[in-house]
Amino acid sequence: MVVACLAGCITREPRSEAWRKAEESIARERWSYTNGMAWPVADGVLETVMIHGMCISANNSEGQITIKAGAGYERSYTWNGATRSVNLWPRKSRWYGSRGIYFPGPGQHWKSNEGITRGVLNEGVLWFKTKNDAQAWIRQNQSAKYCVYSADGLMVNWQKVPARKQLNVDVWQIMVAGEKPTSLEGSENDRIAVTMDSITRKRISME
Repeated sequence: MVVACLAGCITREPRSEAWRKAEESIARERWSYTNGMAWPVADGVLETVMIHGMCISANNSEGQITIKAGAGYERSYTWNGATRSVNLWPRKSRWYGSRGIYFPGPGQHWKSNEGITRGVLNEGVLWFKTKNDAQAWIRQNQSAKYCVYSADGLMVNWQKVPARKQLNVDVWQIMVAGEKPTSLEGSENDRIAVTMDSITRKRISME
């Protein structure tokens, strides 16, 4: 008997040693970046920070930005007196600890706001084992110039990158041992605020 493999058949060759080493290197980099986060066992549940009707305003060296959550994964960003919106994409797997939503900013998808025509955007929950782990991550990976956060771990890191016509915005909720912290060194509650629209406030009060 002769068994022939026609053109186009699929072969499953083992990954090369270089490929394996690259994957291990990426895994080590992510482990180091996240300080070995201990995220929930129920992986696959999307972990967003905002709910429909919620607004976060944050002030840093760039000025003020306001992020508003619309229906689903729609988010609106207001800076320099103008608002731009986009539907963020759900992450299919964790990316440096985040299982939230994001938008990589393909193309020039916004009308120019003082030269900014695209957004590179993130939102998610970050799970730390201890407060020391969370504080170390903030010191090592977040710019004091662009990052502001509250005592209970709500963080906004935003900046304009004119050379790339780009707006970078990260919205994170830091969790420590599965709960929101009650204090974080360097927090500035007066520079970050949360408001809800009337419909959202009413819905929350009824829950």
